[in-house]
Amino acid sequence: MRKETRSTWKNWAGNQTVTPELSFWPDTRDDVVEIVREAERKGLPVRAVGSGHSWSDVAWTEGCLVYPQGLTRILDIDAYQLRAVLPVPKRHLVQVESGITIRALNAALHLRGLALINLGGYDGQTICGVTSTSTHGSGIDFLPLCDFIRSMEIVASGGKVWRIEPSVKSGQSITDPDAFAAAFPNRETHELVQDDDWFHAAMVGMGCLGIIYSVVLEVRDKFLLKETRELTTWREAKKILSGERIRLTREHFELLLNPYRVDGDNRCLITRRVETDVPGDRERSIYIKYKAVLDVSAWWVRLLSTIWPSKIKNTLDSAIEALVDDDFTDQSFKVFHIGDANDIRVLSAEYAVPVDGDTWIAAVDSLMETAERVARERKQYLTVPVAVRFVKGTRALLSPMHGRDTCMLEVIGLRDVKPTESILKDVEQALHAHDVRPHWGQVNHITPERLRAMYPDSLPRWQAVHVRMNARRTFTGPFTRRVGL
Repeated sequence: MRKETRSTWKNWAGNQTVTPELSFWPDTRDDVVEIVREAERKGLPVRAVGSGHSWSDVAWTEGCLVYPQGLTRILDIDAYQLRAVLPVPKRHLVQVESGITIRALNAALHLRGLALINLGGYDGQTICGVTSTSTHGSGIDFLPLCDFIRSMEIVASGGKVWRIEPSVKSGQSITDPDAFAAAFPNRETHELVQDDDWFHAAMVGMGCLGIIYSVVLEVRDKFLLKETRELTTWREAKKILSGERIRLTREHFELLLNPYRVDGDNRCLITRRVETDVPGDRERSIYIKYKAVLDVSAWWVRLLSTIWPSKIKNTLDSAIEALVDDDFTDQSFKVFHIGDANDIRVLSAEYAVPVDGDTWIAAVDSLMETAERVARERKQYLTVPVAVRFVKGTRALLSPMHGRDTCMLEVIGLRDVKPTESILKDVEQALHAHDVRPHWGQVNHITPERLRAMYPDSLPRWQAVHVRMNARRTFTGPFTRRVGL
């Protein structure tokens, strides 16, 4: 196992940098156990980092930083002490180590005739990076990615390995307790917990419960998606989606919005991704397909932000118009992935607001009013359109989508345009009136007071599990103290 002293880590966006005392690159579960035990002997905190694709301080530590790049294997599901009767077909269960990226997992599943049920627009994150922060795709009938998990193995305080699953009563557990006890007879080092609160706490743990070694995911047979992108305005979109008619959009439905009015309205792009059996056009818009086009566009927006910021609103209209497409059909994981746009360095924040009662529509209006106000008062502009996605409510205790169907508003700015972070803070403040819950992995300003207000019932249940798994405060750090975990 590789180990370094005082090695500097920087996240993908470059807004989080830290030089921990020790850095580790484990290759096995035993390595992870030894890291936790060594850290505790030295009195150092431990955090794991995936691909660094989070803009928040969630992975920040001055103690021990764990890199999972050596933990990328797909493991033998038959060696998992499975129950004789499973809640899903065994071929739809796959066990993977925590460091495998979405991209690598997609490729491996495709070779087996399988696919992930839903995805976000980027595939460079590690699987446990996305699940631990409740990353998601879009579609009001589709749960966040953490809900693909059927079982987890987490190395917690003392180096103890916990296997955590739903309760037997729920009908969703997959491990045979007797077979597990035979394979791991020492409960001081390995323990199986089949309990709904434990499982729903561990699904979205933000690295605070321990180091995830592996997860068992539910997948499905591979499938084609057809993507269409249609131009409209926010005024027209509200007409067809108000009255909770967003619930009628069964497909992978999302919006892209210019937060600024041009000629009296906000340009809007409606994207639909629908499962199909019919092969179609496998080409995407040049604006998405070629990074050189995106690089030039980003350079132009950065220049405008300095010399003529008010023109950014027109540029955002042009960007949205360039994405119109009446057919892009391919394997699901290729359609979900939004292409080279992911290589443009940005900062972003994402805000979860309820769908019920059209709260999400009021929140979008509030977001755009805030952006317009900041533009008037400070001549500061967002430099990327706002993404609007929809997610089915989850039972994960600290997911932003916990207990309610949710609209996710992602507010984005080019990384090196200085006003971006101050605009994000203004937007977050405005959205508190709409029962907002910020995304853990993106820029956020959560405080202990806000946390208790956002999760009044589920936070104590999560903390009850946290007390057990983080008994020696090994996984406590600046992030946990800031937000009040």
